[in-house]
Amino acid sequence: MKPESGVNPIIIPIFIVLIFSACSYFAWFFRMPTYYHANEELIKSATAADYKTAEFEVNGVVCLGTSKTFAKWLDELPGILSIKTYTSNRFAEIGYDASKVSADEMIISIEREVNVDNEKLKPFSVMRYRESQNSDWIVLRTNKKTEVDEL
Repeated sequence: MKPESGVNPIIIPIFIVLIFSACSYFAWFFRMPTYYHANEELIKSATAADYKTAEFEVNGVVCLGTSKTFAKWLDELPGILSIKTYTSNRFAEIGYDASKVSADEMIISIEREVNVDNEKLKPFSVMRYRESQNSDWIVLRTNKKTEVDEL
């Protein structure tokens, strides 16, 4: 015979749903980067006027492995100070020394082609970017498909 408890059986599923909802809510506002790398020596040597932060929306940054490849390619450029990638929204935040590297050079490095089995592949493509947090987004590509009626 099963012992009786004083807890209503519907309370436990409701409690689980509330806990899950609260965790999802806080995870949205307190997001953590998938990958973070900072070159402390270069950060200390950069002047405050030259230190900038660029933000990129990048197709192809989908997991920790692609985030590391993305960061490796950017680290080859002089003046890259820090890299944060967020795979949840394909977002990258790059700290850089504006006297050594520009956003255009970063885009060229990100969008390089690689040869795999005699086939040229382009793993990353920048959808939009902005050179500082105060500047406007510059849209390079869009995922929107053009309808025949719009032509």
